[in-house]
Amino acid sequence: MPMKYRFYILIIILLSMLGGCGKDSSYTIKNIDGVMHVINSSHPISPSKEVRFESNLVINGISEDGEIILYKPSRFTVDHNENIYILDNAECNIKKFDKSGKLISIIGKNGAGPGEFYTFSRIKYIPEIGLLVS
Repeated sequence: MPMKYRFYILIIILLSMLGGCGKDSSYTIKNIDGVMHVINSSHPISPSKEVRFESNLVINGISEDGEIILYKPSRFTVDHNENIYILDNAECNIKKFDKSGKLISIIGKNGAGPGEFYTFSRIKYIPEIGLLVS
């Protein structure tokens, strides 16, 4: 293929790529007091798509007596009976709740001995094995 045809093909490809780089008019960017704000248009790009969140269970971390029972919750898992296990990093223990959100038991405490946790980052329930904590 002659060099001039390669050049023309390259120009056509570049122009077609640049043509798709136009400004999207679905939003505007404004600098307000030195902070860049992205302001979306009043019309959604895909009006048929909608996300709704529904609350199924709330564990607020405070007992009926007003005592705090979850200080720094992180990860959780659910067993075959729908019990919920939540790692509490502040107290280095695991809080076990029933499926209605009521505290059933507390597993472990801060320490380095048997039944104690110094730190942990993951929790998983495996039916054949039980509760795994690492």
